[in-house]
Amino acid sequence: MTAGLKLQQRRLARIACEERVAGKRLLDDEDFGAALADYEVKLRTYEFLELRTLGNKSPGAEASYLKVLGTELQCQATELLLQSVGCYGSPYVREALEYGYNEPSIGPDYAAPLAPQYFNTRKTTIYAGSNEIQRNIMAKAVLGM
Repeated sequence: MTAGLKLQQRRLARIACEERVAGKRLLDDEDFGAALADYEVKLRTYEFLELRTLGNKSPGAEASYLKVLGTELQCQATELLLQSVGCYGSPYVREALEYGYNEPSIGPDYAAPLAPQYFNTRKTTIYAGSNEIQRNIMAKAVLGM
């Protein structure tokens, strides 16, 4: 999963360099830069934990934590990607719903799939055991609850 998350991180950094807000790069925006840095720190933590867990013969609660953190990182990445393109992420064009619509997209080409990816990624917190169930497993294994 780390490879896919790193790919999203590189894509996000590239888009943040291309997009402009008030004449400056989105990457230079203080709030967006802080959110991107937060994502990168969590991604690095996830990568080290994944490597450590793979080397463990009986991972236990670490596997549950990997699932929770991995799905949260997927959601955070798609949220930042959608935020980076603003209103171009989901423009409403009534004619586009009609068969045969063949007009160019509104905004940059990379913006069109970001809203569907954002909404589709939400399901990752449910499949393979919802994050709430994984947290219960961790509580029992680690805290003895």
